[in-house]
Amino acid sequence: RILNRFSKDIGHLDDLLPLTFLDFVQTLLQICGVVAVAVAVIPWILIPLIPLFILFIFLRRYFLDTSRDIKRLESTTRSPVFSHLSSSLQGLWTIRALKAEERFQKLFDAHQDLHSALNAGQVGLALSYAITLMGTFQWGVRQSAEVENLMISVERVMEYTELEEEAPWETSKHPPPEWPNQGMIAFENVNFTYSLDGPLVLRHLSVVIKPKEKVGIVGRTGAGKSSLIAALFRLAEPEGRIWIDKYLTSELGLHDLRKKISIIPQEPVLFTGTMRKNLDPFNEYTDEELWNALEETPSALHVAEVTDEFIQKTIRETFAHCTVLTIAHRLNTIIDSDRIMNNVIDFLTFDPKVLDAGRLKEYGEPYILLQEQDSLFYKMVQQVGKTEAASLIETAK
Repeated sequence: RILNRFSKDIGHLDDLLPLTFLDFVQTLLQICGVVAVAVAVIPWILIPLIPLFILFIFLRRYFLDTSRDIKRLESTTRSPVFSHLSSSLQGLWTIRALKAEERFQKLFDAHQDLHSALNAGQVGLALSYAITLMGTFQWGVRQSAEVENLMISVERVMEYTELEEEAPWETSKHPPPEWPNQGMIAFENVNFTYSLDGPLVLRHLSVVIKPKEKVGIVGRTGAGKSSLIAALFRLAEPEGRIWIDKYLTSELGLHDLRKKISIIPQEPVLFTGTMRKNLDPFNEYTDEELWNALEETPSALHVAEVTDEFIQKTIRETFAHCTVLTIAHRLNTIIDSDRIMNNVIDFLTFDPKVLDAGRLKEYGEPYILLQEQDSLFYKMVQQVGKTEAASLIETAK
């Protein structure tokens, strides 16, 4: 839908709407000039012109009642065509490998037929009626209606202008250039939701993360572990206070905040351009520094255990001077963290025995949590099997 609106609809705004509106205005002025000259010569000609004008206004309104809805349907059915074409291009190698070209061609034809299907009878009928649409007056009425049809694109794009804006990019308060030089993070009674009418995904969260600590955040799939990171980056405005080295994040501009903290997503995205542009979009590093970073990274890591060991080694050595929050689905990735944050939030289930109504349930050193058989982290470790659990407990020591 976004691709559709910002391609075809923006094209209508930039190209068709101005030309159509100009054509309508020129035609309207021409009609006014012709009527004025005719009435000046023969004033009685105004008598049939008035009911004729009323008739055309009525026909125009009747035409608009259906044409605007048809235009909306046409714009809506165009979205599956864009979506199918985009997904086909992204998965082109997979389609060819599985020899699924014919099936995807049939899907594309089905979407295209839904968007703009016409049979011979419809084409003939449309042409026969189009021939009758002659004359300046008729053309002017059609162009005035077309202007309103094209305003559908304006309407669709304007929906995005009604979205709630982010906080200011910059504010009058700027942290010093070396901020954050310690890396202490404090959450004070933080509530967080992704929408005004949505449920709280963080509820009264209060926790202090010491400088240079490595904290592992664990929980079940769908538990909302990433909500804490979203609140830290202010992807939506949280309630409460979040401090980074004695600076309130809510008082800083988004640019000052986000350029000082980094996130490595689970599924990285490569943008169009060179590899260098993806690695260093702001040209802050030399080619030699980029090559050194690439050489330190193994060319291939196919074994999960090897990957986990490499991640742990990188966090311990390369990011030794940084505060690191790791969201993990595999316990052995974060078992050697300084602290474990368990089940931060899960708004899908409100079992107070498990989740404590969306509040922070456990926060402590991994080995200490594993000594408490009633702790949720201990139960999670035991669920992976005796052999794996014993290995995790040994690593946590």
